[in-house]
Amino acid sequence: SEGEGEEGEEGGKKKRRRQSGPRKPKDTSGWAQEYRDRFGYAKDARSREYDHKDLVVPGGTMMLGVNGLEFNAYLKLERIEEGEEGEEEDLSKFFSIKLVEAGGMMKGEKWHVVTQWGKIGTQKPGCNVDDYNDLRAAKAKFNDEFYKKTKNSWSTGPDTFRAHPDKYSLVDMD
Repeated sequence: SEGEGEEGEEGGKKKRRRQSGPRKPKDTSGWAQEYRDRFGYAKDARSREYDHKDLVVPGGTMMLGVNGLEFNAYLKLERIEEGEEGEEEDLSKFFSIKLVEAGGMMKGEKWHVVTQWGKIGTQKPGCNVDDYNDLRAAKAKFNDEFYKKTKNSWSTGPDTFRAHPDKYSLVDMD
């Protein structure tokens, strides 16, 4: 059948190219261009040094809660272990979570939950960006992630934050 290889002279598979219709013309609308520009933002964030003020999403703005608090949390899990030769090894790690409103043509229509993580001091942290068309769903995702990492509710604010064993602690970055 089409697309499957055939036995070649040397016993290897030959690749057969699938025939496709004519190429679609490239969408040059403003929305399409903006989407293409933003497509690689999580990948780009993985290649640069972590900065808690970096929104990752170009043109985005940090969301504020009803209490005026930014949806931006920097968390730290401290872990020191004794190495093979008796010296202490710092295995502490961080987790950052932000709720960012898209900018440009998508402002007011798309929100992003940006998470970054890694060993403290890492030059290239892991990064994930989840896109939402509903602000309530984005806030729910932010709150769920924050609770999973800290066992605290984001909506109660930092004044009521309590540290729990084996959970991340909230770090004041101001």
